[in-house]
Amino acid sequence: MPTEVSVFLEPDTVARARRAADRHGIPLNEWLARAIRQAADLSEARAVLEEHFAGHGEPTAEAEAERMITEAGVGRPVSTVRTQ
Repeated sequence: MPTEVSVFLEPDTVARARRAADRHGIPLNEWLARAIRQAADLSEARAVLEEHFAGHGEPTAEAEAERMITEAGVGRPVSTVRTQ
């Protein structure tokens, strides 16, 4: 069951949120709940990433380049089977 909370927002922020909710065709309350969940998800993801980097270090440019090359398939055998 939803929990009721009171928040104080700047009038311009409320107006922008109302316009966004209207554009999406949903009630302001639902739009705010989605925005809060999205912001919380992003904050939690950043925290996990920071924790990972603290334990393992940030990726180097070389490691990123190697990942991109691998994903692109560079160095994989080329198929010689022809399809018609």
